Amino acid sequence: MRSLIGQLATQVDITPKCLQFLHNSYLRSGRNPPSDALAKALKELIETNLFRHVFMVIDALDEIPDIDEQEQACQILHDLSQRPRSHVLATSRNDKDIKDVMDEFQEIVTMSIQSDAVNMDILCYVREQLKNDKKLGNWPPEIRSKIEQNLSTQANGM
Repeated sequence: MRSLIGQLATQVDITPKCLQFLHNSYLRSGRNPPSDALAKALKELIETNLFRHVFMVIDALDEIPDIDEQEQACQILHDLSQRPRSHVLATSRNDKDIKDVMDEFQEIVTMSIQSDAVNMDILCYVREQLKNDKKLGNWPPEIRSKIEQNLSTQANGM
């Protein structure tokens, strides 16, 4: 959320009141704002008349290490997606905990991109990189083959 707020803040010439409040309440005293304060500020920032639309792309929800934080992030993204000016695209590996949370939201559209076609694309990309990269191209063929095999089998569509 901190990153989203920062990115939005750089798009405007003024400091919105919600960000002034965050600064005065937390940052001035050297404290980090809690997640709920950041979420509130982000929602208020999106709802200001400073933006006609806000498009957010959030990658790798599954890489949030704490399950409770994953759930909180999913809830915040859902809340943001319900706002008329806000548009959200989030990606994640096929993670059961995230899927369970997202399944609660009826408006969420999910699609799987983990397929044999994606795995084949990854394999082709890895092969090309191994073939065309100056440093990797000098490695012995058996090492390049092992890299290709490991990356393509462990990518799992990602």
